[in-house]
Amino acid sequence: MKKSDEIEEIQIECRKEEISNLKKFIDKKNKENILHIIGNPGTGKTMCVNYVLNNKDHCYINYYQTTSIIKEIKNTRSMIIVIDEFDKFYQEKKKVCLNTILTLKAAKKKLITISNNLKLSQCNSILRFKPYSKDQIKNIIKQKFNKNLFESDKVIEMIASKFIKNGDMREVVRFIYSKSLIQDKIGIKDLIEHKGKEEIVSIHHKIILENKENENNLNELYRIYLSECRNLDIPPLCFNEFNLIIDIYK
Repeated sequence: MKKSDEIEEIQIECRKEEISNLKKFIDKKNKENILHIIGNPGTGKTMCVNYVLNNKDHCYINYYQTTSIIKEIKNTRSMIIVIDEFDKFYQEKKKVCLNTILTLKAAKKKLITISNNLKLSQCNSILRFKPYSKDQIKNIIKQKFNKNLFESDKVIEMIASKFIKNGDMREVVRFIYSKSLIQDKIGIKDLIEHKGKEEIVSIHHKIILENKENENNLNELYRIYLSECRNLDIPPLCFNEFNLIIDIYK
């Protein structure tokens, strides 16, 4: 597998239009100070935001990785605020969420929100990240992984077809990575047989099971899980996927 910075370059190539729109929003000095980014998990939303803001002063907040969004906003002087998992923030703390928007507007700060799905009446400026296309998935796989890992180009074609519905590159990476841990090559039979068994014993399930007995709070358990994934340098599951695994073991 190639270096993470090389991987990001490949995926960024597929998001030139979205990145261009992000840059315009950041650079424009106009009345519009909120941009809602919406798209399926694994479509590069957070990656692109981080790429555009890499050399700019900003405050990044993930709803599931903070104890208080309001406190973090009050403690920063940054004029650009990013709130990831914003749809969960809105669903679980609607009043606080709306007050946060009003506070940032009054302070003339730019707000970028990142969500999988957001139904907000005040959504004026929306940037949608469409799922990666089949050709984009194929190209990213070829650039990201050693070609010797696959029996043939047909296997790559089948993997792209398998994950085209949601266009979630994290799912693609997890599938290939889990296979590469137990075998030298991925063949057509692996795609035919892939019905979820390896997911049950995957590294993600292991992390969750190891921590589940010692922590009952779902949000705190997810924070622990995210930390473990960072330590292992593997892409984490989104909260919805994480919650599904929790339900399996109830």
